[in-house]
Amino acid sequence: MQSRLAENIKTFRKERKMTQEQLAEAMGVTVGAVYKWESKQSNPDLNLIIELADLFEVSTDVLLGYEWRNGSMGAALDRIIVYRQGAQYDDGVIESEKALKKYPNCFDIVYQSAVIYSEKGYEQKDQKASFRALELFDMACNLIEQNTDENISELSIRRQMARIHLSLGHADTCVDMLKKIMYAGSITR
Repeated sequence: MQSRLAENIKTFRKERKMTQEQLAEAMGVTVGAVYKWESKQSNPDLNLIIELADLFEVSTDVLLGYEWRNGSMGAALDRIIVYRQGAQYDDGVIESEKALKKYPNCFDIVYQSAVIYSEKGYEQKDQKASFRALELFDMACNLIEQNTDENISELSIRRQMARIHLSLGHADTCVDMLKKIMYAGSITR
């Protein structure tokens, strides 16, 4: 999260039609200190942040520019899916890694993270993303008993893994995986 403290100090000061000198006097600091806060050269001490929030009649969260995000597993999953659908792979990967740290054994989080890495690898020719997708798809296979989507099975996941191997130029590995899939598919029928 990027802090918006500097912009907010300047905005709230101007809303109250205060000069930097007036704010400095009200806070008991130098004009140079206020200038440095607003130009991102320094930040006020914690006590001053609290006093500034009080002066501007806002919460410290608002002054800092903090935006609360729902941290639930469902909300994280929704964000990953939205990033994937919008082809915002870099943001989606960041969101996925956060979610994977919090929910490493959740099939949906692992699977959707694998999908976004897979698409990033394919679309951007990013081998590192493709290898991460393979790792996550393998983890998803180990968590498959949690899956509730009838369109996803271990076989469908293994097919996706075979496609990734093919895109990486690992034709032999792809063929071996497809043979195993065909054999496993004939057993389950």
